[in-house]
Amino acid sequence: IDRPYQIAKRSSGPGYLGSGYDVFEDEIRFVDTLGARGQVTLNLAPFFWYVQGGYRGLVSDAGVDQTTTITGWSLKESGQGNHWAVATGAAYYLGDFMIGPNVLVQQPLQDPLSQNSGQPITGDFFDPTTGNFFPGVRLRNQLQDPFWVRSNRETYGFELLLAFDPTPATSMLQWDNLDREDAAFSAALDMVYRIHPTSQDGGLAVAAEGFTFAFNGAAPAKDLWDVNLRTISNVTPNLTLTRDLSFSPRIRSVNWFFVGAGQARGDDPRSITRWGTYGRLSTGPFALDYHLKIDDWGPYDYHKDFNLTFPLQSKLDFSYSFAPPLWFATTYTRMGVRGQYRTLDEVSNRYLVDPQRPGREGVEWEIMTYVHLSLS
Repeated sequence: IDRPYQIAKRSSGPGYLGSGYDVFEDEIRFVDTLGARGQVTLNLAPFFWYVQGGYRGLVSDAGVDQTTTITGWSLKESGQGNHWAVATGAAYYLGDFMIGPNVLVQQPLQDPLSQNSGQPITGDFFDPTTGNFFPGVRLRNQLQDPFWVRSNRETYGFELLLAFDPTPATSMLQWDNLDREDAAFSAALDMVYRIHPTSQDGGLAVAAEGFTFAFNGAAPAKDLWDVNLRTISNVTPNLTLTRDLSFSPRIRSVNWFFVGAGQARGDDPRSITRWGTYGRLSTGPFALDYHLKIDDWGPYDYHKDFNLTFPLQSKLDFSYSFAPPLWFATTYTRMGVRGQYRTLDEVSNRYLVDPQRPGREGVEWEIMTYVHLSLS
């Protein structure tokens, strides 16, 4: 409360420093800490429907709603303050199949201090005639301001979720479904399209020297979309080794396939179209983990912060454990061998142009063995 902040409104004239915006300063009040949300759900199985509305004051950050409403939609309102939102969706179950459309409208109470290009609405200006200095308008950020516009940016979202699950007793929506799902085959296809007519405030990143800083720029206004398919299969073959010894190990496979358009968390205006697959195949104590990603960010946060992508990333990991492999932990006792391979281009970090091979992509690869010991 009482912390100052800037806002900008479209001007009917030239605006501040000719930016086309009028800039004002205000301060946080008690009412800005308040928020509320209400939801109505209708259960007329096999038809389900909900409608939800919420208001969050400028600084009423209460976190993302983790509640599963009807089905496993990924399109939800932001957990940040400074927005209002309305969402509605329905699900219809037809035997083993489910279809679920979902819609979200989200609007910040105070818009970001950026143009749709992602740049601040105006920079600094010094008038040599008068000797006056006019400070520019920087983007808000989490380090210096009481609120900001990031995940709560203006959004008009549309989602369609299609699912097939012949054993609903082990719902695909449960947090431990990867362990519990017992269907021979189940699948969920999630398609999301988000319209973002405005940009955002500045994001955060960690510099190589270790300090955290804020970008004074953001990715531009851009419509984004994602398509994700998850499949789980369980096969129990009858394999006879000898006349007196037979066994029936379960072969379990979980796979994700994705394609979509994304933006960096920093100020790089380049958008990407990425696609790939990843997953695991296990039987008894053996597990094979893999991923194959095309034109995607690397595995660390700074790759997405600075928009560092790789033309190809691949990994194969074969391991043996002394108990059935775990799906939600990586610290169980196991030993294995892993191979990784990636290619680099001009938008990848560590890429260097080789004058002896002009036009050729860079390559990084690694083969390693490992042993993980867990005493728990």
